[in-house]
Amino acid sequence: MSGQSPECDHRVYKSLIVILGALTLGLAGGVAVALTGTRPFDAVKLGASVTAFTFTAGLAVAAYVGKHQS
Repeated sequence: MSGQSPECDHRVYKSLIVILGALTLGLAGGVAVALTGTRPFDAVKLGASVTAFTFTAGLAVAAYVGKHQS
């Protein structure tokens, strides 16, 4: 009866939050650049690069915080 209680990590939720945040910032960056009158392809390139950078940085931060919480 006195077994160990399971420890929950929630890695899926952390990844989902990072993905949604990266997509939101990438979309906002692309729209902001598109509103300034640049070509649509340049706005898409900027949005994609913002998404990639934010996703990479967010996963690095999540891994760093997760490592130091234990």
